[in-house]
Amino acid sequence: MLRRAFETEEYARQFMAGDIRFGLLQYYRQMEGRRGDETEGEGYFQWNLNATNPDLHNVNYSLSSLEPYYVLCCSHPEVCKCHLTKEFGSFIVCINDPLRLLDRICTIWNGDDRASFPPFITPALYNKGELVEPHFAPPCLVYAQKPPSYSQDREYRYVLECKPEAKQKDDFLTLKVGACTDICSLVVT
Repeated sequence: MLRRAFETEEYARQFMAGDIRFGLLQYYRQMEGRRGDETEGEGYFQWNLNATNPDLHNVNYSLSSLEPYYVLCCSHPEVCKCHLTKEFGSFIVCINDPLRLLDRICTIWNGDDRASFPPFITPALYNKGELVEPHFAPPCLVYAQKPPSYSQDREYRYVLECKPEAKQKDDFLTLKVGACTDICSLVVT
């Protein structure tokens, strides 16, 4: 199960009706409040080389992507409802079958001209800017890495990757996947 909190009952009911709204990752850079993160769409960390050899300096690593990403952010079911309510809204949709929702999203997105890759779900990584052991940087950092200060959200993201040439004039994209009342439930806190 995953949870998605909404500020209004109207938005929660639209989700339940199958209007699944994704936000352009770069949009969240300018957004204020808890949903905003000025580092979205960029991955970075420091390789801890000094730990194995005192003569070496740590290496800063950063990456970004030309591909635009749209995301739907949800939280792990163990996140306290009081945290979700305080930070994101008091109308919580429980996605009781996240993979079935992903299948419905795939059906719609795979027929979209902007799609460059099938949709997927990924957990957020809370190590942005941190000192880490040397390793290959996974490409998911550009759409999944968050600063540690967001770790209480325990976020999972449904991700839509667009072709680089697809024009992204809208901050949001809504996919109509059909009613989700069979796989989701609404909790008002």
